[in-house]
Amino acid sequence: MSLRELRFKTRWSFILLIFSTLLLVVSTYAYFTNEWQESFSGQMGIVDVNLNAYFEVASNSQNLQTSSDVSFAATTQTISSTSIDLSVYSDGDTIRVDGSSSNDEYYTVLGTPTANSLNVVESLVDESAGALVSIDEVTLSQVEANEVVIHSSNVLTGTDIAFTASTKTISSTSTDLSVYSDGDTIRIENSTSNDGHYTVTGIPSTNSLVVTEDLIDESAGANITVDKVITKPGVFYINVVSAGNDSYFEDFRLIIDVYSSVDTYLRVKIYEQLTLTYIDYQGDETELSILFDGYMPFKYNTTNWYDNRTNDNYFYYKNATQRVDQSTPTEIPLIENYFSGQNYSTYPVGYSLQIAFSIEAVQSVQGPQNVWGLATKPWGGDW
Repeated sequence: MSLRELRFKTRWSFILLIFSTLLLVVSTYAYFTNEWQESFSGQMGIVDVNLNAYFEVASNSQNLQTSSDVSFAATTQTISSTSIDLSVYSDGDTIRVDGSSSNDEYYTVLGTPTANSLNVVESLVDESAGALVSIDEVTLSQVEANEVVIHSSNVLTGTDIAFTASTKTISSTSTDLSVYSDGDTIRIENSTSNDGHYTVTGIPSTNSLVVTEDLIDESAGANITVDKVITKPGVFYINVVSAGNDSYFEDFRLIIDVYSSVDTYLRVKIYEQLTLTYIDYQGDETELSILFDGYMPFKYNTTNWYDNRTNDNYFYYKNATQRVDQSTPTEIPLIENYFSGQNYSTYPVGYSLQIAFSIEAVQSVQGPQNVWGLATKPWGGDW
């Protein structure tokens, strides 16, 4: 190495040394004078939310009673009657009230009822006797909302199809299930307890296949239909025609599960499309989008949610929140029931509602300002 090259490298090494020293001094000063806090004002942690869309379905009705002398007291959360025996229900039972003016809903029995009265956990509305009210005991279950089907193939029907919960297995004795493949989405219809969409995992045999979702134990006997379907990702089907259907409008529920480890603000945008499906003169199925003004009449929880749809199409959850613990999310209902004492005005046969959601979550510290571009809360005040 020549003397000139040595001087050149020495000069640049000295310059790098000075730069590194200055960088160390500046970063140390920023740290101990809280200047670092000015440049990074967020929180360390995860922001994670999940949307849970399902239908709340009542089954196993028993102890049905009907009378026009049933009354409701809000202050004591009491249902009373002089002619029907309310002691047939027990503490913890789920009862369904139908036909009242203001109290049609599902309720949880609290304590031991007497012949003439029972108490419930949920709130009631004061209502005198007069309406012909029905009360029965039911079992409530959650039926997962299914995506809209756009194509069906490999349709099979048989009375030999059974379901095993422990192994998540669908089995048969004569229906050939090997027509399906790993990763296929299959649809089950007309079963007693397992109607819905499932994802095939592994390679099916002639007599059995395994799915990733949970099943309910069910013996063969029902005339069950299985087919492979292609769906619209993230677009859910809601029945707006027939009450009692497992996907009926009044039974739709929407819950947000918050898994964040730091305080989180969230907002949800809802996309609604009313459709009409019919068979044309050539035998082809045609789907039409139907224009309608306003919004579908879901009962949104506006206690802690702010409806800002007229401005930016979002619902905002007004409280910063995070998970209960590492394994337990905080559940935030946006649609948790339907209007008490009201019935949804149904559409003619052929109509349906297709619905999709966009959910966004940001940490509470500077998240709404930096990510959503909102200097203040849509409902008023600073973040």
